[in-house]
Amino acid sequence: MNVECAKYLPYSEAWHGELTKISQAISILYRLRATNELQIDCTKAAQKALEESHFVPIVSQREMFLASSARADETVMQELRAILDEYRTEFTLVSWTDLVAGDIRENIWNKISSCTYGACYFSEPDTEVIAAKPADGRARRAPKKTDPSYRDNSNVLFEAGILYALRQLKRDPMRKLLLIRESDAPRIPFDLNSEYMVRIERQNGILNVEKFRTELRKTMDQIVER
Repeated sequence: MNVECAKYLPYSEAWHGELTKISQAISILYRLRATNELQIDCTKAAQKALEESHFVPIVSQREMFLASSARADETVMQELRAILDEYRTEFTLVSWTDLVAGDIRENIWNKISSCTYGACYFSEPDTEVIAAKPADGRARRAPKKTDPSYRDNSNVLFEAGILYALRQLKRDPMRKLLLIRESDAPRIPFDLNSEYMVRIERQNGILNVEKFRTELRKTMDQIVER
């Protein structure tokens, strides 16, 4: 501390003691002000983190909601469930087929809104079922193939939209979303490019199992942050 005065003052123990007290008091006030400002900044930063950050629930059981078509390729579903079962320590798998009796839309919403992760297998065979009544009066169903061979199921698209919307909320348990589609399926009618996408490759209509497993494991490691 520098003190100047109009008159020359010779050194005095009394003056020295008083000036020392003043300088120490100013020093304490300065440090208290700096500490207070730091505390305010830290409090604001903590508040912002609580409001905007995404936290995985640690006291509740984490679940992954699996959405798929009732007509989905069984081979793909078997492989998908097998791979997801490898991550059973990270979450419990909940499928739309596991829902209890009652209003299916309400049950699906209750499950989706509480899940930490979501997985959607969009594709189903693109076939048109035609009911025909021959002369014997018995109805038969004949599939009529269209091009491409796979299409996205509208119900799964709707459920993916709900999951995607929950993914954008600040205070929601939904963390990440896994999407699975056939490579030759038409383009998704809305933007989900920011989510994790696994495309199914086939050769002569047969699933490339090893490639599917590899891509799915790689993506799941990213989703659960292993």
